[in-house]
Amino acid sequence: MIRVGCCGWAKAQAVYTAELDAVEVQQTFYEPPQLRTLERWRRTAPSDFVFTVKCFQLVTHERRSPTYRRLRRHLPDGVESGHFRDNEVVRAAWKETIEAARALRAPIVLVQTPARFEPTAQHLARLRAFAAWESGLGFKIAFEPRGPAWTGQLTDQLCRELGWLRAGDPFVLPPPDPEYQPVAYFRLHGRTGYRYTFSESDFQQIARWAKAYAHAWVFFNNQSMWNDAVRFRTLVTARKR
Repeated sequence: MIRVGCCGWAKAQAVYTAELDAVEVQQTFYEPPQLRTLERWRRTAPSDFVFTVKCFQLVTHERRSPTYRRLRRHLPDGVESGHFRDNEVVRAAWKETIEAARALRAPIVLVQTPARFEPTAQHLARLRAFAAWESGLGFKIAFEPRGPAWTGQLTDQLCRELGWLRAGDPFVLPPPDPEYQPVAYFRLHGRTGYRYTFSESDFQQIARWAKAYAHAWVFFNNQSMWNDAVRFRTLVTARKR
């Protein structure tokens, strides 16, 4: 099965859910919405529409990240956040992510790390400790590390150890082996950057990759993500007929 969506609401919810069958919620990364808002999204979406959730940035990104400009809350002075530190702020942020995932009945939570979170011994130890926090919560972690230090082989080994999915852009790193990871989680950022519009030949390649898996999630995260996602959805739907 192939599900297609965007990284974020690219249109009003009613328009979006009429065309696509999944969305990766981005608001949960910057600052999780109130639970009643998330519950309304779930209630008003079609029953077969699926949400995934991006982990709150206080878990993954440090305070110096430019993404914190969109954070409205005040953080305690002298308390570091991000990079999976084991402290009150990070654990509370992870709890908020869990609550958001449950409100949306999300089967997957995306955990994306910035390029400065390299696979050092300290960072790998933090990831292994974090994996113990999330065990038994009823959803899968899709892990997308950014930066050249994270190779496909290294990330695959870690994900197999922790029971996670390797997420990411298959045009950047070859997708994981379906024999070992039967679920794909593709995030398409644009082959030459955010302004890139995917071509028909790109779609054919994405479809070939996706159909090798028992279940594939294909999320577009470029400037033309709405048009690209609808075009790709039309392609894979037509192939089923």
